[in-house]
Amino acid sequence: MSASEPSGRPALDSGGARDLVDVCLGLVINMSSPPTVAAAAAARIMTPVDDSSRSLERAQAEGVDYSTYTKDPDYYFHDGSICLAVARTLFRIHAGVLMRHSTVFRDMLGISLPVQDGDESFDGIAVIALDDDVEDLQVLFRLTYDCPPLDVPFELLDRTLRITQKYDCPKFHSWALTYLMKYPSTKTPMEKLLKDPIWKTSYANPTFCIRFIGVTEYLDRRDLDSHTALAYYALSVVDWGIHDQVRALSTLPPATIHRLLKGKATIQSACALQMVALSQHKCPPQTTGPSSSFGARSPPVNHFLGVPVNTGAGSGRPSWEACVVKRDVALQSLLPHLNGDFITALDLSTPTIFLEQNGACESLKSFIERLGQDIYDRIPGAFNIRTGPL
Repeated sequence: MSASEPSGRPALDSGGARDLVDVCLGLVINMSSPPTVAAAAAARIMTPVDDSSRSLERAQAEGVDYSTYTKDPDYYFHDGSICLAVARTLFRIHAGVLMRHSTVFRDMLGISLPVQDGDESFDGIAVIALDDDVEDLQVLFRLTYDCPPLDVPFELLDRTLRITQKYDCPKFHSWALTYLMKYPSTKTPMEKLLKDPIWKTSYANPTFCIRFIGVTEYLDRRDLDSHTALAYYALSVVDWGIHDQVRALSTLPPATIHRLLKGKATIQSACALQMVALSQHKCPPQTTGPSSSFGARSPPVNHFLGVPVNTGAGSGRPSWEACVVKRDVALQSLLPHLNGDFITALDLSTPTIFLEQNGACESLKSFIERLGQDIYDRIPGAFNIRTGPL
């Protein structure tokens, strides 16, 4: 999380990074440990820091010399009708422009009051102190005075969605929400997701995932729940042993850490059970039949795991030994990824597993191909995300 994010987020106390690593690794290694215990331990090492309003209150109580403030280079208009003071930066803007787009500013600035003795003022106009981030207001004024940009990076979306919801700017909020909805979610078909470059780049960055979770939970919209679930999964499979990753995790509130740890444990347990099932997989028994395909009767069809399988001698089905070899190759390829991104690992490993033609029976192929989809479908429930119709 960048330093420009609003304060009030939990911060890690001394030694907290080491303790958080121990909590995470302890849960990963011992999946039988109750997630609530780990979450409680994580919560104990988090100490809230909330000083976002102190500076504003202190400034209001002591009186402020606004001549020492920095005038924003882009949004300090000398013909502006109101000054907004934010973190030692002054914005001088046109009240009518803001009131046109924001109901909150409309209520705040709707009654024009002359500057009187004792009122905060600068350059002869009233000053209103706001408890916001400077960059957030710069984004809002950029939308207000300029055309919305065509290139919309996520950081801009994050700031736009937060500030436009806070000040109730429906036009700009809807515009940003449309772009956010384009990001992948658990409703995106798994095959499409795994080919999406955003999944391979942005979602591999824990800072992105944390900010994505933060903004979607801040908005609290049911139509974003599937997006939130995918971000939780992506965050759960990053390498938590890296110092920078732990530092990023330390910015999360305890409730989010609890959900993250619980979901991670649930997904890992599901993956482990799938590996047990794969290790016990057996090919359907082979039946006898004519070896020639000319004039031969159709080979009998068995059903294994709900999948029709030709098992006659003339069906070209691989031998039992070849199928066992392929099963063991699959296990060796997938076991190292139980604590990581099992879905992506499965997608990358499958071509290698089935590189040789007829190297495995159809039932084994179908079983392995269903593994990833099964885990993918579990993601919303694992992270306790709301499901069902909106």
